[in-house]
Amino acid sequence: MSKLREINENEFEEIVNDNSLVFVDFYATWCPPCKMLGPVLDDVNEEMGDKITMVKINVDENENISRQFGIINIPTMIIFKNGEPVGKMVGYRDYEQVVEEIEKYLD
Repeated sequence: MSKLREINENEFEEIVNDNSLVFVDFYATWCPPCKMLGPVLDDVNEEMGDKITMVKINVDENENISRQFGIINIPTMIIFKNGEPVGKMVGYRDYEQVVEEIEKYLD
């Protein structure tokens, strides 16, 4: 299984700007839906990791970036294309829902 790489605020901009398509999972370690979502996203990353860069950010440790994107509820997942946010999902999603959302933005 290919686990999502955890990044911090300092790495965020470089990753989002250096990759054409980036999936960011904003999560917290204490959040039950986030814990349920983790393995789902690992599976999606395993399957689609060659088409999209998938990372996660802990909202408790990276408050500035969470505030910048208006993260109120978690998990929140944002898809960035060419450095700009293009897609957003809030709350638990199953494998098919995550893949379907990502596929909207594949060229």
